[in-house]
Amino acid sequence: MGATVRIMTAAALALAQTIPIAAGEPPRFVMIVDPAGAPDLTGVVHAISPDGRFVGGTYQRRLPQFRMEAFRWSEATGLDYLGVLPAQYPFSVVDGLSLNGEVAVGMASTCGDVAFMWRDGKMWELPRPPDARCSAGAWDITPDGRIAVGFVSLDPAGNGAAIWRDAKVQRLVSDLPDCPFSMAIVTTPDAGAIAGLGRNGALTYEAVLYRKGRLTRLGVLPGAPESGAYGVSDDGRIVAGVSFSQGFLWSERTGMVNMAPFAPPGTTDFNTFPISADGRIVGGMVRFQGRQQAAVWTAHTGTRLLMTILAEAGVDLQGITHILNADYMSADGLKYACRAWRLPEPLTRPYYAVIPPFCFADCDNSGDLDYADLLCFLNRFERAQDPRANPIDFFYCDFAPDDEIDFNDFLAFLNLYNKGCGQ
Repeated sequence: MGATVRIMTAAALALAQTIPIAAGEPPRFVMIVDPAGAPDLTGVVHAISPDGRFVGGTYQRRLPQFRMEAFRWSEATGLDYLGVLPAQYPFSVVDGLSLNGEVAVGMASTCGDVAFMWRDGKMWELPRPPDARCSAGAWDITPDGRIAVGFVSLDPAGNGAAIWRDAKVQRLVSDLPDCPFSMAIVTTPDAGAIAGLGRNGALTYEAVLYRKGRLTRLGVLPGAPESGAYGVSDDGRIVAGVSFSQGFLWSERTGMVNMAPFAPPGTTDFNTFPISADGRIVGGMVRFQGRQQAAVWTAHTGTRLLMTILAEAGVDLQGITHILNADYMSADGLKYACRAWRLPEPLTRPYYAVIPPFCFADCDNSGDLDYADLLCFLNRFERAQDPRANPIDFFYCDFAPDDEIDFNDFLAFLNLYNKGCGQ
């Protein structure tokens, strides 16, 4: 153990104490329903606002005609339909929500599936570049509701990533001639980093990160033909995604990290999708007992089924047998829009879930903060000096966060420790 770590150990033990872990917002599990809808109709969630107060998606309606229509829901307001665009077979779905839920973006049918924006009770088609066909989609929006990202369909080049600033469209053009930027899927709050899909030389998709006009190819996992990026931390440091049914995390220091080995025992195919604002919580799904199950990962708790987290918090799961996904997560990583199944019912239902806060200073995940957590951190701190060899330790120990493991991370950890839970 180096001199710096010995000094840190002495300082840590001098501060060692047992600190209770505080509770956060009450955990709960709420079905998203249309009070006026028939019991054989259901919806699908596709978005959650950064603060977790609003959920968006699409819901079945029979009147004035059978269709899937975009909705916005909150515990306070219930479910509101946002409308459709004129089409022979109307369809609309919310894929992104602003912080206050007042602006929504997504896809709707007209001449084809097109990108829309909804605000002040009105839905309209977002513009397309002159060379684009009648096919587009807006998949994410910044918290202030001013910038949306997605794709437009180009002929004959396929899809191209697009950004709408104050509803004005612009192509996001790759600076890599062998990797066009095909789809912008998720953005940071300032649109400074945008993750999505690029087309590599083999004409398959590859996860990419777009920053300041430059495209970074994130690669694929060994043996996988393709990958896609579906989540990015607020500072753009960490990207979450999937490479041929296996989840990954990526950062410049660690490269692409296969998350499959960190799936719970007895599960397979850990797919990672959303990531919290600070990059510490990742949502997704695993294959468990032959069925899809929602899962949540942190570097100190490992991967846990969302159902298990809720059940241990004393939440009534209302007879639900499977929570199928945790693909839509609030910025704090504690609120989820998901689908759930109550066998033997034939339909899945949309739900809203809130889980207890994580205590990131509880390094050994024992449920108490004591000297063992300080020693645990120091051991992980030493291993984290080699991010490529020990990427999970690196993700855990970068408390500053600045993509470096140094004394600032130790001080940041102690600050969390002394607060009692770091929330």
